[in-house]
Amino acid sequence: EDREDGFYYDNNLEFAIYENGGDSSDDNEYSAAENDARIIALKIHNMMTDGHRYLVKDKDASEINASAYRPLEYRDIVIILRSVSNVAASYQNILSSSGIPAVVESNKGFFEALEISIFLNLLDVIYNPSDDIALTATMRHYFGGFSMEELGYIRVIFDRALKEEMVEYDYDYGKYHLYDKLNFIADSDITDLEELISDYPKLISFKSRITAFLDKLNEYISLSRITNISDFIRLIYNGSGYLDYCLALNNGVKRRANLDMLLNKAEICESDGHRDLYSFIKFIRANKEPIG
Repeated sequence: EDREDGFYYDNNLEFAIYENGGDSSDDNEYSAAENDARIIALKIHNMMTDGHRYLVKDKDASEINASAYRPLEYRDIVIILRSVSNVAASYQNILSSSGIPAVVESNKGFFEALEISIFLNLLDVIYNPSDDIALTATMRHYFGGFSMEELGYIRVIFDRALKEEMVEYDYDYGKYHLYDKLNFIADSDITDLEELISDYPKLISFKSRITAFLDKLNEYISLSRITNISDFIRLIYNGSGYLDYCLALNNGVKRRANLDMLLNKAEICESDGHRDLYSFIKFIRANKEPIG
């Protein structure tokens, strides 16, 4: 019902029934799914209109607090479809063209999104620093910022160190991972490194950046062992500036929504009793698998 404060409190179930006007040029221009989306877009606009705006319960507020309700926001609205694959794109296009931010929760394309791929690589590295592929990807993007040329210098320095027997080859171990090479550079004296690669003018700052990268990575590794996965993801989001970075990119609102969706997946994983990083990585890998 409408209140004097201009907001609308309603917990009732509502059915919206509309007739397809077959002779209407507007109706004929759109598919059935698009017409459904247009009706939903109109309803959302009505719910968001000042003076008749819905209030929703704020789950973060105290139940006895008078401010436990807050004005409806777009992120509070969920459209549940029987099948996403056939109509989701139509809904997203119509809603977006109506000025309503819309994100499709579908595994197809979600995990390939740049912002999700970067973050999942970071989580893989935190769980297993010896994952060379994930560590290389992490170093190349936001959380590392190293160029391919710099990654090449890491290999050159370590190969020369092996040749000069500054590193003892472990025949039982079999091979050295990128993480081992980074630790070698971080732990080495700068004069020793200069003997290995005297023609690299940025060596001092390069070593400092590697050390800083490892310090942060090792900090994340330690925190991941004592923090449940959703809080751990929030910690990285809030402490690294990654959310702001993604928001500043093209389609930043959608990228931010994808990251919120990833956090939601972590909360779903926790609701099943799996609160650690390893369980979440398994959960994500299972969700990546194609169905059928």
